[in-house]
Amino acid sequence: MDHCKSSKRTDWLIAAGILCAISIVKFYPVLFDDYSILHGDALDHHSLAVQTLLSETLKNGQIPLWSRYLYGGHPVFAEGQGGFAYPINLILFSFFETLWAHNFLLFLLSLLTGVGMFGLCRKWNLSLPASVFGALALTYSESWIGMTYNACFYQTMAWIPFTLMAMECWWEKPSLGNVVFFAVSFSQVILGGINLLYMACCFSLS
Repeated sequence: MDHCKSSKRTDWLIAAGILCAISIVKFYPVLFDDYSILHGDALDHHSLAVQTLLSETLKNGQIPLWSRYLYGGHPVFAEGQGGFAYPINLILFSFFETLWAHNFLLFLLSLLTGVGMFGLCRKWNLSLPASVFGALALTYSESWIGMTYNACFYQTMAWIPFTLMAMECWWEKPSLGNVVFFAVSFSQVILGGINLLYMACCFSLS
């Protein structure tokens, strides 16, 4: 049993190392040079725009609940694509400069996606090489990378593999730990900000 646990731990470390190394290479210009990932909707009404609002209000000790500058007044916090209650956003945009936080968020979400997909593949009893390949295939697929224009899509999708893996774990062993794992993962899908993906995830789970 101890040998089995040690082997699983080694597999996770190998996969995490590979995924982290590839993510660092991919995001090197935005992590260590003066570059940013900004295109499409990220430049005007999604991603950076709402992240800037979140960052400014959090640094002033406030929460963006209402804005009198939109329409006749608008409940900004209720705007799903803001992702204002997403825990990672709250941490990054509270303590770091907005553009750097935006870039690091995309790097972190890329890494999370890979780790989650690797875990799901292993849960489906795929081999270590096949699981790593599956994680890389999802993380760097055209449709997945294409979502970087809207951070809310990206931060919602990153937790879907974890949610599916948590459900598999719960079906296999309905313990409190697996219930918590599922609750945490699925709550991130909800808080990510894209209701369409949340509903798609519900259909997948059912």
